[in-house]
Amino acid sequence: GNARVSGNAWVSGNARVSDNAKVSGDANVYGNAWVLGNANVYGNVWVYGNADVSGDADVSGDARVSEERHVLWISKIGSRNDTVTFMSSKDGGILVSTGCFLGTLKEFKEKVRSTHGDNRHARAYYLAIEMAELQIDLAE
Repeated sequence: GNARVSGNAWVSGNARVSDNAKVSGDANVYGNAWVLGNANVYGNVWVYGNADVSGDADVSGDARVSEERHVLWISKIGSRNDTVTFMSSKDGGILVSTGCFLGTLKEFKEKVRSTHGDNRHARAYYLAIEMAELQIDLAE
């Protein structure tokens, strides 16, 4: 397809990057991992094992995604109908990426509060945060 791998990024093993997906920076995609659709993987990210990053997911920073339960994305949310991606980080926490925001779950909660107060967009983000906390497996 129109997939691109650039910068210091590398793809190895049985990993696949296809469709319009982009892998860049120092990202590593290996094992049986797939990055496809319009997904964007960049930064110091590891996508490996049986992970599947697809759709409009935006995985960045120091994320570590080795299983599907390490990432959750929700599209058409917030005042800009954007995609928010929650992902496990290498330090055992949850990172959040949406629009021009990239940070920890705590920083994201503060940003939502300061930007949206208690409006319907804030309430939708808080529900997404709750779902991410339930869904993303931080035990590994």
